[in-house]
Amino acid sequence: MLPLRPVLRCVILSAFALLGVAVLGTAVLVVPAAARSVASPPAPDSMSLLPPTTSASGPLVIPMGLTVDGIPRRWTLVVPSSAPKGPIDLVVALHGVGHTGDEMRAFGLEDFAVPAGVAVAYPDGAYGIWNDGRPGAEVLTPSGQPTDDIEFLRDLIALSASQMQRRIAAVGVVGFSNGAMMAARVACEMSDVVSVVAIVAGSAGEGFQGQCRPDEAVSVAVIAARNDPVVPYAGGTVASFQGHARGRVSGVDATTSFWAAVDGCVVTRDTGVAASSPVVLGAAADTCSSSRHVVRYAIDDTAHAWKRTAGFDTTAVVWSFVRQELPRIPSLLQVARGALGTAP
Repeated sequence: MLPLRPVLRCVILSAFALLGVAVLGTAVLVVPAAARSVASPPAPDSMSLLPPTTSASGPLVIPMGLTVDGIPRRWTLVVPSSAPKGPIDLVVALHGVGHTGDEMRAFGLEDFAVPAGVAVAYPDGAYGIWNDGRPGAEVLTPSGQPTDDIEFLRDLIALSASQMQRRIAAVGVVGFSNGAMMAARVACEMSDVVSVVAIVAGSAGEGFQGQCRPDEAVSVAVIAARNDPVVPYAGGTVASFQGHARGRVSGVDATTSFWAAVDGCVVTRDTGVAASSPVVLGAAADTCSSSRHVVRYAIDDTAHAWKRTAGFDTTAVVWSFVRQELPRIPSLLQVARGALGTAP
């Protein structure tokens, strides 16, 4: 069960979205391309709504913001200007530690999403960090208290719907590194809203299987290097960041096996990957009772990176999976929620 406060907040904000009520947004803080220091807090925020920017044929680019537990939170919302009226899908893209949502845009996800009529949100982690729940990770906020990033992402979805004055039909979450581990946490705690996650250069917190109790099945893709020097493929201790401990993770294969079991998958097959350098080995669990799917791409490499190489473009692979898995066949739980008037 979700805590009462986030549920009520999500219901209220969702009601605003359905009524087309405007909400407050704010400018995205401009930062250098280099990784941000975790000691630098966000600048004070006026929380005033800014108009979107667009070109004659390009998407709407909308700076958004709100305050969660006294901390200003920001994201950039990219909306297809030519998308037909009616419900719209949303993909949330989460950056790695020390970086920003604007830097995550450089991976080119919206180049695929916008032509398909899908909106993309690029949020900033508070102080450049996502609270992904890994055991043993130092809390790197100035207060020493972890941020409530689950509440933030729920609010982001609701407020983005309000800004677009559209109902969001389906939500996917894509993450890199620290953002990947946050996406893994989202799969466990936001399955009522999110139907698919893509985890790049990451896995999930060590022992997550003992706490992960999703309400709904979630499609999961994991892309990771077999010899990643930062996030160990087989699980274990993550490399430190600026001298700070970053905790421990589950192995990639253990993570995908967990989700294959959750999704009721009984058959795993090798997936064909075109000749690439480095070599990529794929596996998919796609005979699943839940209509969901689980895939894993293991890159024979030593880099902690979002790979875009000949024969294997991570952005294209992630987009193909997310686009396919965004629609969700309503489960009996969702039907019951709708009948009771409590659908999220």
